Amino acid sequence: MSEYDFDLHFRLTAPDEDPESHLGRLLEEECDDSTVGVGRRGHIWLGFGRDAASASEAIFSAIAAVQRAVPGARLLVVGPDLVGLTDVGELLGCSRQNVRQLVFDGEPDPPIAVYSGHTNLWHLADLLTWLREKKRYPVSDELLDLAEVNRQVNLFVESRHIQPAVQDEIRAVLAEDRLLREVSAR
Repeated sequence: MSEYDFDLHFRLTAPDEDPESHLGRLLEEECDDSTVGVGRRGHIWLGFGRDAASASEAIFSAIAAVQRAVPGARLLVVGPDLVGLTDVGELLGCSRQNVRQLVFDGEPDPPIAVYSGHTNLWHLADLLTWLREKKRYPVSDELLDLAEVNRQVNLFVESRHIQPAVQDEIRAVLAEDRLLREVSAR
């Protein structure tokens, strides 16, 4: 068993619903290993430190417990997933400057940020995998597993917004792109 630290953010059924009204049920439904954030009406955040055999067991059991306690709550995001350098430093127990030096010192090429702006954001799983494989940085299996499960859950949650017709168009375009690359490589 390992302890997995992660966050869940849910939207409640009504936009003006008081999240504090669910605190008792959350405790009854095995969420006593979480810190609950109730600062915004219609939303509830939970920061878990859950013991489990795997990251997926920890995350899925927590999601199920929240959904039992708060029927109709809709999962919005699991974290950590999209992170900046400060977040990575905190997770690895080192400074932001240390992570920045590892990522931007040149070779080998780091993963591409999914958002580049004032603060760059990466999928945590991509950065951790790269740090472990290319920089030989010590990254725990548990943290890497957690990051990958979080990304998969978030991708699934986001996929609910894809319109079927648009999804078909995307598949067609990407298939054509792949075929063109294969032909030009010959």
